Amino acid sequence: MTEIYSSEEELRIGVYICHCGFNIAGSVDCNDVAGFAGDLANVVISKDNQYICSEQGQQLIQDDIKEHNLNRIVVASCSPRLHEPNLQPGALLCKFNGSSTLAANNISMIIG
Repeated sequence: MTEIYSSEEELRIGVYICHCGFNIAGSVDCNDVAGFAGDLANVVISKDNQYICSEQGQQLIQDDIKEHNLNRIVVASCSPRLHEPNLQPGALLCKFNGSSTLAANNISMIIG
């Protein structure tokens, strides 16, 4: 796998766990997952949110990118196919490298 960052660049990761209403939160304690992720190496901020795909959720990510100088984002949501296109424009508005956004499928984490 090719690195998409300079080895001199400090990784500053933001992690966002989506509740997807009750779809995910009905099976997973999203707050606990966000707390766990917050203790991982290079994670600067970790939050859970009801609907990360919403305008408010997108604004949260944009604000955090600016405030915490994030250069990587991980989003655990119901469908990367659905949400990744929504996340990248917001990240790009912040002059953030959209290729450094990872949308993780939370549903497969629940089932698998």
